Amino acid sequence: MANRGNISKYPQEAAYLQEAKSSFNKLDDRGFAKLNKIAKHASLFRHQTSYINKKLLPFMYDNNLFTGSDYWIDGLEWLEQDIKNRIKELDLDNTLILLTSALAGNDNKGADYWYCSGITAQLFKHLSQLRG
Repeated sequence: MANRGNISKYPQEAAYLQEAKSSFNKLDDRGFAKLNKIAKHASLFRHQTSYINKKLLPFMYDNNLFTGSDYWIDGLEWLEQDIKNRIKELDLDNTLILLTSALAGNDNKGADYWYCSGITAQLFKHLSQLRG
């Protein structure tokens, strides 16, 4: 991980990143309204992890927003250290990659962990703010 608070470079080739960015840019008002609703709900109900399978994953799949299957733990841990300030530094690429990573995995720092910690909700909120 990089020093001085900078995010580390994503170590993988994000095979689906361009497709996910294109899909994000094609979201209509209805899609963004749903994104905002999901972000708000995820923030309010952080301990209802069933919401991941009920709403978050279907939204991401339906809108083709996943960037692949890699799990970027260094990026998520970097963000976790100072979420309020560091999330502002994220561009669309890193937001989509980190959101994909936050919804992956079943280990001790898998989807449930990132959801309950509020990271997933903050990433959804930030994604909705990146509307161009």
